[in-house]
Amino acid sequence: MVKDRSNEFRRKADQFLPNDDTIITIDGESNVSFVQDGSFLAEIDEIRNVMTKLSDDVASIKMQLRSILAQTIVDDNEKEKLDECMAGIKHRSGLLRKHLLVMKEDAKKTEAEKINGISKRIKQYHIEALSKKLSDLLEIFNAAQLDYRVQVSKRIKRQLDIAGEHVTEEEVNTMIDSKSSEIFNRLL
Repeated sequence: MVKDRSNEFRRKADQFLPNDDTIITIDGESNVSFVQDGSFLAEIDEIRNVMTKLSDDVASIKMQLRSILAQTIVDDNEKEKLDECMAGIKHRSGLLRKHLLVMKEDAKKTEAEKINGISKRIKQYHIEALSKKLSDLLEIFNAAQLDYRVQVSKRIKRQLDIAGEHVTEEEVNTMIDSKSSEIFNRLL
């Protein structure tokens, strides 16, 4: 049977502990300050919601690009819709980037005011996480655009080769940049 040694431990502990008359004071005016109003967190939530919408738009753009590549003849209305969506994504991402830069500058200003380290780190973490998420979204968007451009370039080159027009990659790229379809109509 196991011997109960708790009394022995208490006696030994009492030898090493000083009087229990020790008073611990807690400073009520410490420099611990959390975000007084939820404005920062509300701002973060708002930015996250916009980024979620932006992410949905990027996924939608990718689907539209695939759809356009699958079609033999693309309607001009679809191209216009695609251009509008792309412009909207670029505009929204530019606004988000500016807003995040302003938030980062504000965080640096509060750093100079000696605000609590925990609050400062929380703000910095949120801002950096949002910046990374925006950067990742823009990389996905740019990769989709680049892939689309490469596929369109291959399609145009293949069509021109079939038609007997042999052009270089550079010429195809200039045609894509000019958004002109004159090359297809010039022999008619």
